Formats: sequence, structure tokens, C-alpha cells
Amino acid sequence: MIKILWSTISNIEKCKTLNLVCTAAFLIISQSVFSHGTVTYPASRVWNCYQEGPETPSSPTCIAAVASHGSQAFYDWNEINQLEANGQHTLYVMDGNLASGGRPDKYGGLDQVSSDWVTTSITPGPDVVTWTNSAPHATLYYQVYITKSDWTPDQALTWASLDLLVETAPSPPESTVDIPVIWPSRTGKHVVYSVWQRSDSPEAFYSTSDVDFGDGSGGCTVQSQNITFPTINDQLTNSPDFTISANASSGLPVSLSILSGPATISGNTISLTGTTGTIVVRASQAGNTCYSAAADVDQSFLVTEPTGICDGLSPWVAQVYNGGAEVTHLGLKYRAKWWAGPDNEPGNGDPWEEIGVCPPQGCEDEIVKDEVYIPADTYYANIFISSAGQVDAGTAVNFRAGDHILMNAGFEVKLGGEFSAEIEACPLGGAVARESTPVAPE
Repeated sequence: MIKILWSTISNIEKCKTLNLVCTAAFLIISQSVFSHGTVTYPASRVWNCYQEGPETPSSPTCIAAVASHGSQAFYDWNEINQLEANGQHTLYVMDGNLASGGRPDKYGGLDQVSSDWVTTSITPGPDVVTWTNSAPHATLYYQVYITKSDWTPDQALTWASLDLLVETAPSPPESTVDIPVIWPSRTGKHVVYSVWQRSDSPEAFYSTSDVDFGDGSGGCTVQSQNITFPTINDQLTNSPDFTISANASSGLPVSLSILSGPATISGNTISLTGTTGTIVVRASQAGNTCYSAAADVDQSFLVTEPTGICDGLSPWVAQVYNGGAEVTHLGLKYRAKWWAGPDNEPGNGDPWEEIGVCPPQGCEDEIVKDEVYIPADTYYANIFISSAGQVDAGTAVNFRAGDHILMNAGFEVKLGGEFSAEIEACPLGGAVARESTPVAPE
């Protein structure tokens, strides 16, 4: 089937005219969307601001960052990178711009020199630094630094102000990486700086986390914490693996486990076993010397058999999808070319590609001759021409056999000659057809 959208046709024509520009743009986009990540424990500055809400942050530094550089940087929390770093980080990331990863034009709000950055309480001794990578890739190394003992929050962050704590060995792609560290003796507020250097590309990523050692004795005041665990959408038995997320207000990593039901979990990725049932997932955080254990939070969802509509695929929802995932959206079937985020709605180009049409339940077929009128409204329609030929729909476009049309206004379809056709007209979302017999205009 062919989906006809005026904006798509317009963009195609522009790309024909500016072929080299479009090709270059695609290469740039495809290069930048595949690998992303940041440190989520101790929570990085960009992660904290994203969790507060890019449009309505609550901490003074995040508010100031949005005011000076806009909110988009926090939607792109996983993209503080240098494409050509190749281990030469000091050449690409200048002193004073470490938090922005050498990209102060977009992420400069993170470079603020301030003691108001939200901190994670830690104490000297063994711990981990957790990288969460929304699109994992082979790794040459992770580096973890901490500011020197005499550094204070009123100083700019420079390479000379950092002590290297650990550099890992090469490792395969992982979505969540816990790097063992031993925090040195420190007091007060400091910065943990981390670098992820890919081995399959010169690209590197950078992360800045603010921490507080208190008096350095480990005798910090114990604070409470809570877990935020969003609801999980119901699934079908043939649904692909999918990821979930839960966060602790402390910034400490949250453990996810399956309490019951036909599924397994690895990290934050759930795999269904192919049978129906109710699955209960638990999010827990055991606490540490500075935070008490959080109350466990459980979420449940149903797994049912496919209905046969669109091969049993689930409708698209605003969540993370891995490459190869298939969904339905506004009556069409889509496949993710690569990782797709909650803001990547199908029908707006990459990373989703259209692979078919899925008529919703409730549509009624009608045989029509000569002409038919679709009432004005946002409708989903399929027109199937039973004989060869074209259907004249005015000057905008010709509909052919099997074309799929997304309409926002009423229009007249005239058959070219004595051909007959089948037409389905359904409100978006798959409700019943408004009229079993379309009415011709006055």
C-alpha cells in the first residue's frame, strides 16, 4: 500500500531537487542516532534536569540552564558527545566546557559554575558508577574521574582539576554498565566526571555528576528515598523484547525483578515467554549508608493472544523501542530501523519505516460505482480498485489500486470510467464506520 501525505510528497520533491543535501542530511542523522548514554548513578546533571522535566525544571541550576540554552538539551540527555574524539578528549573538550562535552552551543547550561547543582550523597569506599546507554555499542573504555581534594564548586571544571580513578578494559555492547570504583577521602561537594569511548567508532560521550561527601566520615544523615515506576502497557504473546525504567529519588540504581508471570527480565529488558497471563514486576532499592531502603513498587500488565488485526502487533505508545520492533499507528504498520525513543512518533520519518496497512476493526466494506463522497472529518480510508485504471480525486493526487489515504477534510472520489471499487472509511482509532453507505454531496 502507498500512504499519501502532502508533506511527504513535498519533501520527496525537494529531495529530488537537492539530492546531495538530502543524502548528506540522512548520513548526519543516521550517524548521530545510534549510540547514546549518560551516567544515571551518581545522577549526571543532564539526567537530573531531564528527570525534573525539561519544560518545568525545579532546581535553580536546571531552571537557569533552560533559560540560557533551551529545553532541547535535556530531551537529548543521551547525546553529550564528540563524534571524532578517538581518545583525544582534551583536544575536543576544552577546560570550562567539560560538562557540555565541548558543545557549549547546545549544552552550555551544564557548564554553570554553581554550588546549587543537585547532588548525590556518597561516602569514601567501594561503590559503582552506572552508565545507562539507550543504544549500546562496543566499548574501548570507560574512564571515571573525581575532582581533586582542594577543588570547590566555585571553580570551573578543568582537566587539571580531575584525578583518574579507573579506566575499564574493552567490553561488548551493554545497555547498563556498573563500573566498580573506590571513592577516595573527600569532604563536601565534588564532581564525578566520566568518559565513554567507543571501540567501533571514534565517537565518545561525556557525563558530569555532582556528589556530596558531607564531612567525609561516612556519618552522613540518613535520608529517605522513593521509587518512581511508570505503568507498563499490556502486551501480546508475540510482542518483541521491550525495556522499562524505574528511578529512585536518591539517584541510586533500581533493581527490577519478575515476581510472577510468563516473562524474564535482564537488566531493564523484559522478554515474554509466548504464553498468556499477568506479569508482576517489582522495582526495589536497598539503600546505602546515606539513604534508607525505598518501599518496593510493583507494576503488573497483561499478556494476551493476538486478535489477528495487523498480525497481532501492539499500537505504538510513547516508550523506547529497539531496532526491529513492529507496531501499528493510525492504521499503518511500522518497523523501527534502529532504537526509537518516546518522542519518535511513527509517520514522521526515521527511525520508523512504513511496512503495511492495518485496517482497524469495525470498518464496513461498500461497493461503489461512479463516485462516492467521504464526509468531512479526520478519517482513515482504504480504496481498493477492482479494475485497472485510476481514480480521479481532483488536482491534488490520483489514487490507485490499494492506495491508503489519511484525510483531514471531506472530498469526492470519482471513478475513471465504469470501474467499481471497494471503500472502507473509519474514524481514526478503529471505531465503527460512521455510515454504511457514503452519501454523495449536494
